[in-house]
Amino acid sequence: MPTIQEEMSKVLSEWEKPTSEPQPTETNTMTAPKTTHPFNVTNNITRVTFDYVKNHAGTTATQAATALVQRGYKHSSVTSLMAQMTRQGMMRKEGFKYYVTQAEYTPIKAKRVAKATKKEITGGIATLPKVKPVQAPRVEAKQTVQEMIDKLTLREARELYNELYKYFGDE
Repeated sequence: MPTIQEEMSKVLSEWEKPTSEPQPTETNTMTAPKTTHPFNVTNNITRVTFDYVKNHAGTTATQAATALVQRGYKHSSVTSLMAQMTRQGMMRKEGFKYYVTQAEYTPIKAKRVAKATKKEITGGIATLPKVKPVQAPRVEAKQTVQEMIDKLTLREARELYNELYKYFGDE
């Protein structure tokens, strides 16, 4: 029967044998974190538009859109992006000419959309009170009191009782 020392030496010798898999080192453990995108990027028209204005300083929106349409981008997308980049400070506009204000492209920040709140109407037809249609009383010619009571529902009888109590009370 082998001793514990013999068994431990076997385990240690097997453990120290080199394996065919590469051991982790600093170079292969320090990789850039993967980023996930909520959508697949098919083309980056924003970057292309920014680079075009950067390379052609003083271009107009029409000139940039015409040049980028030839590359397969939409005219309206290019002009819209140039306006958005101007609002975000990535570009500046002097007259009709555009210039970039930063050296490198950065993604456009999404504008936070506030939920619409229901506004209270202060005047007009919508604020008039809604009038319920008035039902004509159900009175038939020469009915006896007993006949009228027999035709009442329980709820109508209770309402009649309450109204009569207001007039006559505990007499």
